[in-house]
Amino acid sequence: MATNTHLQRLDTAANTTGSSVDASNRRQVEDFLYVVPAGSGTHTLAAGSWMQLMTTASTPAKTGTDRMLYADEAANVTNGNPLVIGVLRDEISVTMIPGATQDVRARVIVAGYATGVKTTGGITADKALVVDTTAGTGSLAAATDLVSPCGVTIGDEAGGVADVWVLKQF
Repeated sequence: MATNTHLQRLDTAANTTGSSVDASNRRQVEDFLYVVPAGSGTHTLAAGSWMQLMTTASTPAKTGTDRMLYADEAANVTNGNPLVIGVLRDEISVTMIPGATQDVRARVIVAGYATGVKTTGGITADKALVVDTTAGTGSLAAATDLVSPCGVTIGDEAGGVADVWVLKQF
């Protein structure tokens, strides 16, 4: 989990072989483990969901250094969730196993540009976000929030998602 941030390119999307969100290499992605619950059917977590570290209060509870290895969809917390670490890059879709949980890899954008990030309706560009009203979804930050913003919209919300600059928290 140690993405190198020392070397960076300064290419615009037009100067690369095709438009890419990675054109400037200013996005940082880290791997975490995600716990798929026991059960039947398919368990899915959408790309663009805000993620948080798992703690002793999580289900299943994590202790010691495991709290830095596991991520879960960010819970809604009044006045902002302080455990938010970033945005899920790729959808997780796994067939559940009856009676057994599974650990799968979760790629989380912990800093930089992210497309299709879950946000509440009507948020416009250049607005600070926190996770406080809906799990996994960024909401407009308010003066009453007790945490620093986890991201800033860089485009207007449309269809429940927006392009966001994820602010490094991890």
